[in-house]
Amino acid sequence: KAIKAAGVERPVLRDIRQTLRKTRRSMVDLKAAIENAKIDLQELLEADEVNRDAVMKGIDRVAAAKANIQKKRVGTMLDIQAKLTPDQRTQVKAMMQSFKGKRGNKRLHRRQTQDD
Repeated sequence: KAIKAAGVERPVLRDIRQTLRKTRRSMVDLKAAIENAKIDLQELLEADEVNRDAVMKGIDRVAAAKANIQKKRVGTMLDIQAKLTPDQRTQVKAMMQSFKGKRGNKRLHRRQTQDD
Protein backbone atom coordinates (compact mmCIF):
# COMPACT_ATOMS: atom_id res chain seq x y z
CA LYS A 1 0.00 0.00 0.00
CA ALA A 2 2.79 2.39 0.89
CA ILE A 3 4.53 1.71 -2.41
CA LYS A 4 1.33 2.26 -4.37
CA ALA A 5 0.65 5.50 -2.46
CA ALA A 6 4.14 6.75 -3.37
CA GLY A 7 3.06 7.01 -7.00
CA VAL A 8 4.90 3.98 -8.33
CA GLU A 9 3.97 3.21 -11.93
CA ARG A 10 1.93 0.13 -12.75
CA PRO A 11 4.73 -1.88 -14.47
CA VAL A 12 7.04 -1.30 -11.49
CA LEU A 13 4.25 -2.28 -9.07
CA ARG A 14 3.72 -5.48 -11.06
CA ASP A 15 7.45 -6.23 -10.87
CA ILE A 16 7.51 -5.57 -7.11
CA ARG A 17 4.51 -7.85 -6.56
CA GLN A 18 6.26 -10.59 -8.55
CA THR A 19 9.39 -10.14 -6.40
CA LEU A 20 7.29 -10.43 -3.24
CA ARG A 21 5.53 -13.58 -4.51
CA LYS A 22 8.86 -15.23 -5.33
CA THR A 23 10.12 -14.32 -1.88
CA ARG A 24 7.03 -15.76 -0.19
CA ARG A 25 7.51 -19.03 -2.06
CA SER A 26 11.18 -19.31 -1.14
CA MET A 27 10.39 -18.44 2.49
CA VAL A 28 8.34 -21.63 2.74
CA ASP A 29 11.46 -23.68 2.04
CA LEU A 30 13.64 -21.53 4.29
CA LYS A 31 11.22 -21.86 7.21
CA ALA A 32 11.06 -25.60 6.64
CA ALA A 33 14.86 -25.72 6.75
CA ILE A 34 14.78 -24.10 10.19
CA GLU A 35 12.21 -26.56 11.46
CA ASN A 36 14.14 -29.53 10.09
CA ALA A 37 17.37 -28.24 11.66
CA LYS A 38 15.58 -27.83 15.00
CA ILE A 39 14.19 -31.36 14.80
CA ASP A 40 17.63 -32.73 13.98
CA LEU A 41 19.11 -30.81 16.90
CA GLN A 42 16.43 -32.09 19.27
CA GLU A 43 17.19 -35.66 18.20
CA LEU A 44 20.88 -35.11 18.89
CA LEU A 45 20.10 -33.72 22.33
CA GLU A 46 17.80 -36.64 23.18
CA ALA A 47 20.34 -39.31 22.27
CA ASP A 48 21.44 -41.71 25.00
CA GLU A 49 24.99 -40.50 24.52
CA VAL A 50 25.04 -36.87 23.44
CA ASN A 51 27.77 -36.05 20.95
CA ARG A 52 28.90 -32.55 21.88
CA ASP A 53 30.48 -31.79 18.49
CA ALA A 54 27.38 -32.94 16.62
CA VAL A 55 25.16 -30.79 18.86
CA MET A 56 27.35 -27.74 18.25
CA LYS A 57 27.17 -28.35 14.49
CA GLY A 58 23.40 -28.74 14.83
CA ILE A 59 23.22 -25.36 16.55
CA ASP A 60 25.25 -23.90 13.70
CA ARG A 61 22.78 -25.37 11.17
CA VAL A 62 19.82 -23.79 13.00
CA ALA A 63 21.62 -20.44 13.14
CA ALA A 64 22.57 -20.63 9.46
CA ALA A 65 18.97 -21.41 8.48
CA LYS A 66 17.77 -18.39 10.45
CA ALA A 67 20.44 -16.23 8.84
CA ASN A 68 19.25 -17.36 5.40
CA ILE A 69 15.77 -16.05 6.17
CA GLN A 70 17.17 -12.71 7.31
CA LYS A 71 19.31 -12.49 4.18
CA LYS A 72 16.29 -13.23 2.01
CA ARG A 73 14.21 -10.53 3.74
CA VAL A 74 16.92 -7.90 3.45
CA GLY A 75 17.72 -8.92 -0.12
CA THR A 76 14.07 -8.56 -1.10
CA MET A 77 13.88 -5.16 0.56
CA LEU A 78 16.98 -4.04 -1.33
CA ASP A 79 15.60 -5.42 -4.61
CA ILE A 80 12.39 -3.45 -4.12
CA GLN A 81 14.24 -0.27 -3.14
CA ALA A 82 16.31 -0.57 -6.33
CA LYS A 83 13.10 -0.41 -8.38
CA LEU A 84 12.06 2.90 -6.78
CA THR A 85 13.23 6.42 -7.44
CA PRO A 86 15.00 8.23 -4.58
CA ASP A 87 11.85 10.31 -3.94
CA GLN A 88 9.66 7.19 -3.87
CA ARG A 89 12.05 5.50 -1.43
CA THR A 90 11.84 8.53 0.86
CA GLN A 91 8.02 8.54 0.70
CA VAL A 92 7.75 4.80 1.34
CA LYS A 93 10.20 5.00 4.24
CA ALA A 94 8.21 7.83 5.85
CA MET A 95 4.93 5.94 5.43
CA MET A 96 6.41 2.75 6.88
CA GLN A 97 7.81 4.59 9.90
CA SER A 98 4.42 6.20 10.46
CA PHE A 99 2.76 2.80 10.21
CA LYS A 100 5.25 1.25 12.64
CA GLY A 101 4.63 4.09 15.08
CA LYS A 102 0.88 3.51 14.97
CA ARG A 103 1.36 -0.23 15.46
CA GLY A 104 3.70 0.42 18.37
CA ASN A 105 1.17 2.71 20.03
CA LYS A 106 -1.56 0.06 19.67
CA ARG A 107 0.72 -2.57 21.21
CA LEU A 108 1.62 -0.27 24.09
CA HIS A 109 -2.05 0.52 24.72
CA ARG A 110 -2.93 -3.18 24.60
CA ARG A 111 -0.18 -4.01 27.12
CA GLN A 112 -1.31 -1.22 29.43
CA THR A 113 -4.92 -2.39 29.39
CA GLN A 114 -3.86 -6.00 30.01
CA ASP A 115 -1.79 -4.94 33.02
CA ASP A 116 -4.80 -3.24 34.66
